[in-house]
Amino acid sequence: MAQVELRHATIRLIDGYTNTGAVNDTPVNGDTVLEVDAITGVIPISTRFTVVGSNRRHYVTAQNSNEVQRLIIDASSGNFTITFVGTVASPVTQTTANILFSANAAAIQAALEALAGIAPGDVLVTLISGSTFDIEFMGTYEGVNMGLSTAADVDLMGGGDTVAITLRNNGGNTKQITFTPAITTTTGVPADDAAITFSGRTLEVTIGEGNLTYTESREVEYVLNRGNLDTVREGDQVPVSINLDFVWDFITAISGAETPTLEDAMKQIGGAADWESSDADECALYAVDLEIEYVPPCGSAYRERILLADFRWDDLEHNIDEAQVSCTGRANVTQAAVTRSQY
Repeated sequence: MAQVELRHATIRLIDGYTNTGAVNDTPVNGDTVLEVDAITGVIPISTRFTVVGSNRRHYVTAQNSNEVQRLIIDASSGNFTITFVGTVASPVTQTTANILFSANAAAIQAALEALAGIAPGDVLVTLISGSTFDIEFMGTYEGVNMGLSTAADVDLMGGGDTVAITLRNNGGNTKQITFTPAITTTTGVPADDAAITFSGRTLEVTIGEGNLTYTESREVEYVLNRGNLDTVREGDQVPVSINLDFVWDFITAISGAETPTLEDAMKQIGGAADWESSDADECALYAVDLEIEYVPPCGSAYRERILLADFRWDDLEHNIDEAQVSCTGRANVTQAAVTRSQY
């Protein structure tokens, strides 16, 4: 490994969060927003992910888990109504005034906002095509699991003489993510339905001055035979020991997330209270993965990543006045995992 200048290095503390999903609609070069499906729950901001078809790792900077219901009108005259049924937790029954079959998105949205349970900003109606609209619940209902609204034929005629509402995205499940860096053709553009793997909320620490060392040790037993050296065998495994001593330039949990401190991420408190341990053993003491990434200033050089899995701190000292952090701890591995890549 080449000499590492810490001013070109980044330290990441990564938790054990995991989830999977799929691309919904083929992205294009330069995209930083992705429609996703097949996801259970809300993807945390600062989570990193990879997509089949691309060799780049991305970070989630924002997500949308609002419920979306689709309205489809098939008629050439007449009126219909929409009945809002509230949330799953607090159901209601409120029906709009008559809505003209040819109403645009703004008119449908106004009819919904006239209901007692929907204030301006609580819904967004968007034309998809023809007479198909998406109703997104937001504002008061942001990320909330809603009851499925219903649509009723008042005096529709022509076409299929029908109106219906179907569920597009259940509230409380992420349907769209914003991320960095952007998708590029050089690293691969994923296809529709490509698998997405989410792993680990991330706290980044960009280093100014200081040092980071880690020590790989092993126990070696020399076996004697009648007082003479005979054979050698390896003794008990020894965890990698780590020392961090540096002045930080800034700390960020990837744009958009509540930024935990180093202590938060290491202790699972404050801004990192909902972090998950990187250790697969649920009964084991909380741990995080420690990753050091060195990005050389020259563009043609390979970047290097050093991963120390399941790191737990032993001593953590900080000097706020001088912006100094000093930490010692151990990783539950016998050696670091070192990789090199151009991306």
